[in-house]
Amino acid sequence: MPFGQYLPVIYHVEGCESLDTDDERQNIRSGAKGCSCDILNRDPYNNFHFRIHFESQYRTVS
Repeated sequence: MPFGQYLPVIYHVEGCESLDTDDERQNIRSGAKGCSCDILNRDPYNNFHFRIHFESQYRTVS
């Protein structure tokens, strides 16, 4: 068990339909405080790529 103060963490989920860097990513979920979330309204037969951002009071990491 880690010692010290627990830092609150917020997750942001972005997604797009292709891996091209020119495609604009959509904000799927913002401000998720847990380490899991449901992604609704996506067609299961299409590829969709997600990117997760981790944010604490000290930094943001992609």
